[in-house]
Amino acid sequence: MQVTPFHLFRDISRYLKHDLRREFYGWLRLTIYYAGILTAAAILTAWIVASTKPFPPKNIVIAEGQLGSAYQQTAQTIKDNLNKLGFHALLTSTSGQIAGFEKLASDTDSVAVSLLTAGTFSEKAAPNVRSLGSIGFSPIWFFYRGDAMENTDPFAWAKGKSISIGPDGSVTNRIYRTIVRLSMADSTRDIKEIATPNANAADQLMRGEIDGAFMVDALESPTVQRLIRSNDIQLFSFHYADAYTKQLPFLQKLTIPAGSFDLKEKRPQKAIELIASPIDLLVTDDTHPALQWALLMSVQKLSLNENNFFSQANTLPRYLDKSFPLSEVAERYYKSGIPSLFFYLPVSLASLIDHIWIYMIGFVLIVKPLLNKVLKMRSFNSDMHLDYYTRKVRALDLMLETANDRHELEYITRQLTKLQTSIDQTWFDESDIRSSFGLESTISRLKKTAEDKLQKIIGKEPVA
Repeated sequence: MQVTPFHLFRDISRYLKHDLRREFYGWLRLTIYYAGILTAAAILTAWIVASTKPFPPKNIVIAEGQLGSAYQQTAQTIKDNLNKLGFHALLTSTSGQIAGFEKLASDTDSVAVSLLTAGTFSEKAAPNVRSLGSIGFSPIWFFYRGDAMENTDPFAWAKGKSISIGPDGSVTNRIYRTIVRLSMADSTRDIKEIATPNANAADQLMRGEIDGAFMVDALESPTVQRLIRSNDIQLFSFHYADAYTKQLPFLQKLTIPAGSFDLKEKRPQKAIELIASPIDLLVTDDTHPALQWALLMSVQKLSLNENNFFSQANTLPRYLDKSFPLSEVAERYYKSGIPSLFFYLPVSLASLIDHIWIYMIGFVLIVKPLLNKVLKMRSFNSDMHLDYYTRKVRALDLMLETANDRHELEYITRQLTKLQTSIDQTWFDESDIRSSFGLESTISRLKKTAEDKLQKIIGKEPVA
């Protein structure tokens, strides 16, 4: 038979009129019966939702470092990429990388992402911070005035001279002091160390007010570019670059090929060896997995799209600095890359599916069979009442076989009538409808038998 809107409307009307109320009370009894199990299931569901953190935070705050710095430009690019992936990323200015890191490590600040030059802090300073890997390099530059330095020890050259080493507590200052401790201690006694920001140091060096400037900054930094283009400023080549990287594993050796700054003017005239500190992308250990995947995708895109001066940068991101442990998401990324699911679905949805796949397998293997049983519980109330009525009818049937007393037959008739009324008011599942009709037919037959026997007895009784 073809199903038409009329048939559908008719069936819905019949259900609302005849079965809705009865099924409602059937479910109510079932809910009361399984109250303990349902409560435990609700608690388990709430725990799974809380542990999987299905939805990332609404706003993502990124510490960008000093305005105008290369780190600020990188943070801006990451922010733009995150917004394209469906996140709402915001930048917050700080006095430098150290301040941004401190905001990230703080339990009270809203900063969720920060950049940090390796070699300044470690896990001991912030146990709640995790690394997503290194996304770039901050070369260690030593610019100076005068003739090209023949001495392979810049600190020996700086004896009796004034050099800038960055403000106290800055990345430049911290790495400078780390490197000095590895060098000849006697050669640093007479150095006039000036704690001043890199931009100020560049101005002073170009005016001849200081002899050298030690700084840690990206090649793209406007300050570094000014000094590189100046004909009066020399750039020191770290002859012992390999030794520094052995002593300080977080450092990397980079090479500036001869003529790579300006091939026409052959600048630099010789290849220059640098030591560089990786720039780490840091998050907290409770950062949502969707955001971590989005950050890794953003950095990967940044590495592929930008024309990096140092060839090693083309392989970024990489886990170069072991100062902070990798997050679980980053570990997966470096083992097997970005899951293909992320290329077809929004990051938040793909992350949710990727994060709860073990729960999904558990659902298929364990919960699904249980769910089938739960769905079958809709007929539990129906089966329970059908069994109850069947036992009652069976008992009355046995009683009727031997009943020859008027009062006994009247009792049986009354009980059968009550059962018939109860059955009419009870909702039965579709699978039990046939059985319920058969039960009603049996009751009608038994009532007819009881009434016939009762009439015979009444007919035999003497008239008063």
